[in-house]
Amino acid sequence: MFLFNCSIFSGKCVGIHHDLHYISKFGFIFVYQDKKLIRVKFFSFLFFFLDLPLVNLIVRVLRKNVISGISNNKFIFIWSRKRYYFFSRSDLFLLKSDLFSDHHSPLQPIFTSPDSGDVICGEYKSNYNREDTFIYMLSPYSKKVIVYKFTDHLIEHIHSFVQINPFCFYVLCGDFDESASIWILDLLNKNCTRLFFNDQIYRAGCGHNFTNGFIYATDSSSISNSLMLYKNDILDKIHTLPSSVIYGVGLGDFFAFSTNLECSLGSRNNFFTKWFINTPPDMFETKSVHLFLINNNFTLKLLAKLSPTFLPWRLFQYPTARVHISADRVIYSLQSISGLHDKCIVFKFSDL
Repeated sequence: MFLFNCSIFSGKCVGIHHDLHYISKFGFIFVYQDKKLIRVKFFSFLFFFLDLPLVNLIVRVLRKNVISGISNNKFIFIWSRKRYYFFSRSDLFLLKSDLFSDHHSPLQPIFTSPDSGDVICGEYKSNYNREDTFIYMLSPYSKKVIVYKFTDHLIEHIHSFVQINPFCFYVLCGDFDESASIWILDLLNKNCTRLFFNDQIYRAGCGHNFTNGFIYATDSSSISNSLMLYKNDILDKIHTLPSSVIYGVGLGDFFAFSTNLECSLGSRNNFFTKWFINTPPDMFETKSVHLFLINNNFTLKLLAKLSPTFLPWRLFQYPTARVHISADRVIYSLQSISGLHDKCIVFKFSDL
């Protein structure tokens, strides 16, 4: 199951900050330190309820997932239209009310620079009619500011951002036809330029900008998935992946990501098969979740291969792992994995 030494602990990891693991568990935020959970903050009974086993359907319906972003000395935590800033282990600031409407939550906010409190995030929502979609700037103690608006039915939603420099970001958008696209956001000129579009090979959920090229993993159920490299104005496939990828994060010389399992598009034609039968798309080469790590030489390393739970994926949650990274370790926060649901796997780079 695990190909390298690792450690396991319970809870949903929401980030690594100053070498501390922040965990959500039963309505509380904890710091995991010296194999102990130290309580930091209580949120609500609903938050408590969402952490109970076998109620992941509520997470999918209400979209009440925990979203976080990390910088050198700051940590933003977003839950239920509220944003929280950590500046030390227990120093937490709450900013309320104006963030996002229901079903319009961001997937992954990103700080513009290690020393800045400004955060870029975009709308992730069900948007089949391709209504206007926004990129926002969040700053401590201030309301959100619109940075850019996608109009003219260009995209459905924004998956994530990959930083090029403090003022420029790759914007990964989805899902189908022209919406499957990659853009470059320029904060100084407040514009967004389309780089690739109109093919599932450009549908990506995460990526990382190495010093020697931009890499991203595709997120498609209709084509064979790949790890793509954009370098010197040329886009190439460098690795074939066993299934699609939603979650991944990069830092320095490493990009860590997890494959995921989902139900095929064909299974949606029947109510019973749509909600209760776990049939992956024909293009998927596996019925397992793979945890990967790639370095700046673009060498791909498989860290673990995990079996999904028996529960209906669409009704509860797709088997996958959210990923968090620091200078010396990577944490995969597992969901819908057999025997390991709501547990975290920690790999230290020194052990790999």
